[in-house]
Parts: sequence; C-alpha cells; structure tokens
Amino acid sequence: GWKLGYVFPDANSQTPVNTDFIFKSNTAGMWTERVRVTAAGNVGIGTTTPTQQLDVAGNMAVRKGDKLLLDSDDATADTYIVRNMSSTTVSWVVDGVELAVLKKQMEIR
Repeated sequence: GWKLGYVFPDANSQTPVNTDFIFKSNTAGMWTERVRVTAAGNVGIGTTTPTQQLDVAGNMAVRKGDKLLLDSDDATADTYIVRNMSSTTVSWVVDGVELAVLKKQMEIR
C-alpha cells in the first residue's frame, strides 16, 4: 500500500504544520519513504534530505530529451551532455564549448 498526507501538530488540530510532504510504500509491513517534497519545494527521490529542486539518490533514466545539465551549483561553467539525434553523436559541452564528441560506430560483418 501507499501512504501520503500532511503532518498535524496534534490529533485535534485542523491546520497542518508547514512541513515536508512524504510518499511511502508498504512492503511486508515495513513503511519505506520513496519521495519527499520539502516545504521549500525541493523534491527528493531516494533521499530524505533533498537540497536541490530535484535530488535523486540512485540511478536515473532520462528519456525523450536531448540535454542533461550537470552542475555543481558553484557559479562555475555549466556542463552539459548533449545528444544530437540527427548525427547520432553525444557531446560533452562546458560553458558553450564542445570538449568531446562520442560518435556511434557501426560494424558491418
């Protein structure tokens, strides 16, 4: 089963506390946190303390997109991994400069 809801300060209160919104699942009687939306609006998957707008602890799949931003949020240059579907290449771009290109290789037997 799944559990979600607000946190209330006590059983008689009708006003929820300004706190995180948590999604949990139940497997064999154990409740496990899966997703957390903080009061600040950060969303965590696999983490109980998300510090970014989307904070994922674990593997992640990105589908139907062409750009993935990798940024340490330290005011340095942005780093992107960009997929060019028309030429079947993947580029590594730092601050607008393409540093490396991976090209799809085809082997004919």
